[in-house]
Amino acid sequence: MTYSHESIQTTNGLPFRIFSFNEQNDGRFIPKHWHQSVEMIYCLSGQLKVWLITEEYILQKNDFMVINTNTVHATQGLKNSQVMIIQLPIQFLRDVTFGKYPNEFVFQINRTVMKSDYDDVVLTYFKQMAICSRYFKEGHKTHELLMNLHVMSDIYGLLSILCEHYADKTIAARRKLTFDRTRLIKVIDYLHDNFVNEITLASTANDFNFSTSYFSKFFQQGMGTSFTSYLRSIRLDAAFEKMMTSDLDLTTIAIDCGFESYRNFYNAFIEVYRVAPSEYRKMSTIM
Repeated sequence: MTYSHESIQTTNGLPFRIFSFNEQNDGRFIPKHWHQSVEMIYCLSGQLKVWLITEEYILQKNDFMVINTNTVHATQGLKNSQVMIIQLPIQFLRDVTFGKYPNEFVFQINRTVMKSDYDDVVLTYFKQMAICSRYFKEGHKTHELLMNLHVMSDIYGLLSILCEHYADKTIAARRKLTFDRTRLIKVIDYLHDNFVNEITLASTANDFNFSTSYFSKFFQQGMGTSFTSYLRSIRLDAAFEKMMTSDLDLTTIAIDCGFESYRNFYNAFIEVYRVAPSEYRKMSTIM
């Protein structure tokens, strides 16, 4: 399961993570989460749906976007999607920008809504690194050093373009507005530890000494979604995992993952995947 505050593991000894994935059918929905890394997303083919705070975007072939640190987002690979992800830890970025990111600027880059004269340069770097990401995925050891050096060179080249042409100081200033993220992390951890139990907005607010109305607004502000929708997404993610990795019947999976009934699970699943759980399981078996 992908947790809301995600720790980033590096790739192949590099000071960041780079990987790619394919979706042959409608892909897994990754619930809203954040991490202390910049996430670069490049769509090689097909489509990727991205929820960024409260907005929804569809990345198509050769689209890319950058998600800044501590920004709530969710993703879902659509049919025949091929996507590369690069996750740059905050400390790495602080070091290479001499402490300027994210204190003085953040990145403003989303090719689905805005174009730039430098997009083709960015695209060239992504294409070069996509070749290396496939190499890493296949586990090759031959020429590993050369591949690492190529990727490091591309990352520095890409960051130089982003810092010169895609840096936004205005957004950085707005992001300094205080929000009690430490308290929110505790709430999210609690939900991930207890989602199989009966949890309500009121009971969780009481557990954390909030009034129900304030807690509802607090959660919506921090996660960009309602408490009920977020809790349902955690349960759906857990149910998806069990559905794809076990032979348990769907009613048992639904109850084990905190849904009140199979019907509740069915409704949540079909809203995200647009097909019944039984049909999705059948299609995945065939694939």
